[in-house]
This record gives sequence, C-alpha cells and structure tokens, in this order.
Amino acid sequence: MQAHEGQTVIGLDTNVLLRLWLNDDPSQAPRVEVLLSEHGQGMGSLLVADVVVG
Repeated sequence: MQAHEGQTVIGLDTNVLLRLWLNDDPSQAPRVEVLLSEHGQGMGSLLVADVVVG
C-alpha cells in the first residue's frame, strides 16, 4: 500500500489490536477504540503489516 501525498498512515502493531480484543489491560482498550474510531475510517489511514518478526 502506498500513501498518497498529504495522507497520514499510522502503523498499527498487532499487540494494540489484541489489547482491544482480549481486554487484558482495561486501561488500554478504550485508547485503542478511540484510535480506531478517529483514524480507522479512511482508506489507508491505519496499516497492520502482514509480516511480523518475532
């Protein structure tokens, strides 16, 4: 995926999504919800890499 000029792309680590889905840290889950609601609507605004190095 390539960002267009003036487009902001936020790299999203899979751990951030896990915080939301597992709610293992109740203080962080609401922050993830805010991030997704504010930036998850436009095409290319959030990026989760398909390659994860362990």
